[in-house]
Amino acid sequence: MAVLKVTKRFKYKNKPLSSLFRFLIKIILPISFILLTNPLYADEQANKNFQFAGVLLVDSGLFYTQEDDIGYDPDKKRNIYTRDEESARLIFSGRVNAELSWEAQYFNERQASILPVTSAPVDTSLFRIKNGRYYFVEDYKGDNRTNWYHEIDRLSAKYEYGNYSTVVGRQAITWGSGRFWQPTDVFGAFSPLELNREYKPGIDAIKFNFFPNFESGLTLAYVFGNRDEKDFEDSAALNYRTTLGQASEVTLLAGKIVGAVTGGGSIETSWLGIGWRLESILFKEPEKEKPDNFSIAGLDYQFSNGLIIGLEYYYNTLGANKESELLESASQATFINGQQKHLGQNIVGFAFSKNLTPLLTGNYNLLGARLEDTDANTSWSTLHQFFFNYSIADEADALLAFHYGTGKGLDNFGLPRSEFGHVPATVNLRLRYYF
Repeated sequence: MAVLKVTKRFKYKNKPLSSLFRFLIKIILPISFILLTNPLYADEQANKNFQFAGVLLVDSGLFYTQEDDIGYDPDKKRNIYTRDEESARLIFSGRVNAELSWEAQYFNERQASILPVTSAPVDTSLFRIKNGRYYFVEDYKGDNRTNWYHEIDRLSAKYEYGNYSTVVGRQAITWGSGRFWQPTDVFGAFSPLELNREYKPGIDAIKFNFFPNFESGLTLAYVFGNRDEKDFEDSAALNYRTTLGQASEVTLLAGKIVGAVTGGGSIETSWLGIGWRLESILFKEPEKEKPDNFSIAGLDYQFSNGLIIGLEYYYNTLGANKESELLESASQATFINGQQKHLGQNIVGFAFSKNLTPLLTGNYNLLGARLEDTDANTSWSTLHQFFFNYSIADEADALLAFHYGTGKGLDNFGLPRSEFGHVPATVNLRLRYYF
């Protein structure tokens, strides 16, 4: 779990408010002019070839910190803290002709918290030529942390020709089949703690797709590295997916990701009424003699009453087996960059999901990690997550989330002694509206 990641790899520069207007002039107005002056968009075709949608989100949270929790301060008289987040995503898309289409997404988000972060969101900074995130406010005074920024999260064009297609620009590339973790999602994956997983941040890439039939697909992605880095590395990966019979799917992955030669794949199948999956990658960094491994194995089962249970096991050779190895694990480049989501080597996850009413869904997740202390005794830390999602209308929903960690907390130097023991109890209420 990325609890130590309180600084970013890249330092973004503040930009004045006028950058928003420059964005409108440079991007939205030219696109609008092209669309409005193109005869394809006249009269009845306008609504068919141009689409506009959006998502508004408000998320508020309360943290209750105890001794040894991250953010706990014995000199302060209160141990309840707050955080809030508001965001707007504007989605523009259109089709120039039968073969050529485009998409643009503008994202604006404000985050305010008076407690250090307990998890880091998916970070795609390594895979953007220029991050393009412009800050209205970037304030880290004392315990108060306020960020208000906007960015072009997607901007791409897609050309389709027969069984082939090419996508150029900032886009989301998502691979992997795991419930909690996705080893083959090599261009930035979500953390199990993230609440907002609907839209994955875009990366700058050229993607070629080939679909020989309905059962198979081959994707070649060339992803550009961040030019703000002195020693930036472009990445490339080939992903092949196919079905076997009526109940199995296999994927294969090969490439070079941020300098590391990478290969792996996954298999999903159904047997005895149970869904089974195995996903794994090997990646060798240039300075290492042997490759490292990131793997998961999981299963799912649905009962006749609609209850779905899932089990997943996580293994990462870069993770720690002992408490004394946690600091070394946190110093790994893969952890700092957000590619490695946890400090430990072995983690197990349980998931339970059920529709409680036609409009209300309940979920419970349990993550557990074990470590050895200096006396070779094994201790466990756990993370409990409860989610209740209520559909207010076709265009809106509300999510109530609660999570807390158990186990050994931080030591006297503020360093972790377990995977989840220092996570404070947290309650979140999120409202989301689509238009």
